[in-house]
Amino acid sequence: MKPLKWIETTTGAWDQPVWLSSPYRITFHGSTFGLERADAAIGDYFMTLEDAQAEAQADYETSILAALSPTPAPSIWRDISTAPKDGRLVLLRTEHGDEWAGTYVAYWIASRGLWFYSQDRSVPRPTHWMPVPPAPGAEAGAALGE
Repeated sequence: MKPLKWIETTTGAWDQPVWLSSPYRITFHGSTFGLERADAAIGDYFMTLEDAQAEAQADYETSILAALSPTPAPSIWRDISTAPKDGRLVLLRTEHGDEWAGTYVAYWIASRGLWFYSQDRSVPRPTHWMPVPPAPGAEAGAALGE
C-alpha cells in the first residue's frame, strides 16, 4: 500500500506547524502532536511526529482494506451508532412511535454531521442501518467472472 504523503505548512496567529495528508491533519501542541481525521474518527495525541504519522498510515490502510472487503449481506438492521461514516451508501430506518417511519438510501456528510438522502435533505432521526444490497444480477455477474 502506498505511504501517505505529508505536506508541512503553518497555521494560526503563531504560525504553528501543521502536517497535512488528506483526510489527516497533524498539529503541534508544544510537546505533543495531535492527529485528526476529517470525519473525526481519530482524535489523539502522540509524543513524536513519526508516531502520529504511523497511526495515520495504519488507519488509512485499515480504511482501504475495509472498503475493499465485501459488504456483509443485508440481513439484519443494526443500531445507527455502528453505521459507517465514510460516505458510502447505506439503508437507514427512522421510527418515531406511531407518527411516522421511513427507509432511506443515504450517506454521511462529515462536515455537516448528518445523514443525507439528497443534496439538501437530511434523514430525520435515523435509528438503524444496513448495507445496501448488490444491484440485481451483480452477484450472478461476479460469479461468471464478468
